[in-house]
Amino acid sequence: MKRPLCILIVIIILAWFILSCLFPLMFWTAFSFHLLTSPQHPDVMIFFYLGYLLRGGIFVLAIWALIAIIKPRKHARLLGAMALLGVFVMTVISQSLPITNGVVVAPVEYSNDAQRGGALIAQMILILWYWIIGLRFIFSKRAKNWFAQHK
Repeated sequence: MKRPLCILIVIIILAWFILSCLFPLMFWTAFSFHLLTSPQHPDVMIFFYLGYLLRGGIFVLAIWALIAIIKPRKHARLLGAMALLGVFVMTVISQSLPITNGVVVAPVEYSNDAQRGGALIAQMILILWYWIIGLRFIFSKRAKNWFAQHK
């Protein structure tokens, strides 16, 4: 039995997320390491630790879920759903609250109503797209049968 389309799309999303986050996460860790060793700004340190734990945790979860989906494991659907939720959270956080070198900067501001409307429509389409992919991955009969066959 071939892999269903929703499983292939989740594999592509997770692989894209892993490849697009690998080098920025390593770069961010290497060049922000001095913040870990200097307790000059404790409020910035809390954001740095929380951001690093969130990004690192979702990155590890995405790798774990990708391996579990490619080589069907016992809890691959659950891991895939959690990883999709994590990718969605990271996407929303990166759009609304960018973090640069551990310092929270102001969210992106648009100069006119057309740009704000376009950004709102794009975010609504993104949310709808994640919902469709997630629900198809979790509740699709073909996906359930494929994972049940490969246990």
